[in-house]
Amino acid sequence: MADGQRRRPGPVPGRRPQSTGLERLKKVYLAVPFHEKLQAKMAGALWDPERGAWYTMVDKPELRRWQVGLKPVQGELASDVLREFGAALQRLGCRVTSPHPIVDGRGHRIATEGDRPGRTAGFYVVHGDGRPAGYAMNFRTGEELRWRAGQQADKSEAERAVERAQLAARQAQRAQAQNRRYAEVAQCTRSTLRSLRALAEGERTPYLTAKGIGAHGGLYASRDGRQTYVPVHDLRGAVWTMQHIGPTGDKRFAGGGRMQGGFHALGGLRRLHAAASAPGGVVLIAEGYATAASTLALLDEQAGPVAAVSAFNAGNLPAVARALRARFPGTPILIAGDDDRGGAVNVGRRKALQAAAEVQGAAVFPPFGPQHSPSLSDWNDVHRASAAADIREAGRAALRQAVTEARARGSRALCATQARD
Repeated sequence: MADGQRRRPGPVPGRRPQSTGLERLKKVYLAVPFHEKLQAKMAGALWDPERGAWYTMVDKPELRRWQVGLKPVQGELASDVLREFGAALQRLGCRVTSPHPIVDGRGHRIATEGDRPGRTAGFYVVHGDGRPAGYAMNFRTGEELRWRAGQQADKSEAERAVERAQLAARQAQRAQAQNRRYAEVAQCTRSTLRSLRALAEGERTPYLTAKGIGAHGGLYASRDGRQTYVPVHDLRGAVWTMQHIGPTGDKRFAGGGRMQGGFHALGGLRRLHAAASAPGGVVLIAEGYATAASTLALLDEQAGPVAAVSAFNAGNLPAVARALRARFPGTPILIAGDDDRGGAVNVGRRKALQAAAEVQGAAVFPPFGPQHSPSLSDWNDVHRASAAADIREAGRAALRQAVTEARARGSRALCATQARD
């Protein structure tokens, strides 16, 4: 390296991306009615398209008349929010009993229809500031809702502008608090990783033994070897949180960690990049670690270079697929989906097909039929079917065919992109 030159550092696994300092700048949102937007713009107001509101980062006297305070929901309005959002939760299949719903801007778990005692397959968060709004999801069915309280038709444009400014300010506050929480969980995760033991290639913990698979690079275990840990990272290699798997297969994550779009590349990012960049390389995305590892075990060398990635759950499949498509625009993507045949809603199949469609990839599912138990649903079940060699062979054939289809779709998508350019 020539004198005076500095080597540019690459991504370091477990290290959080450096702060740019921009997140410390504070936006003050403004209640600007539509007919006054030119005046506000001339005075220096800026438009936030993501939140749909005007704002400023400089305290200018000419902008102060549009500044508003933040008011919590109180009295009769709070009761209306409780009734309306509670009804929405019930339509989603949630069991709405006291103290739910809780209007505090925090996430809460809630029982759903079909849950066993002590289980809570529902989640919601509802904010009472500005125009009350909330989000909820039934993990049992895969259904979700985005809710906003009813708005009076006779409100003036000025009143609606105040609501928009208040809502934008609250959203910005929540985003900042969430990012701080993400950073705290990431730091704690990195600290925990230093106390764990990296598993060697092929090594097994009780969980891996039960699943019939060996470890790939990037997996960790407790010092006694009984607990399994799967880091959740991004494309830069920054670790944000971690999945803990007990000896009996019970799984959990650190509360408040960043999951959306996070994944785990089996064998590490170098293996992912090598396979994705190789001629004929394919990126395969599955839900769980064991499922992803099982697809690699079922595929043979004739399938060519294949990198396997765990998205951890069905709901995260589309986000991970989009992130990998953006990073590897010309690489075929294959979604090895779960087939939740025994559920009221087949969440695994639906999300896998959605992810494949969004990135012009292919989706493949285990070759189980009506004659097989509904409890068999993923590729690890295919891999472990020791008494049913025909299922394993059918699974291998389906995966090989899907890899070929993914390559064909990837070629067509790349040709279409080049033709447009």
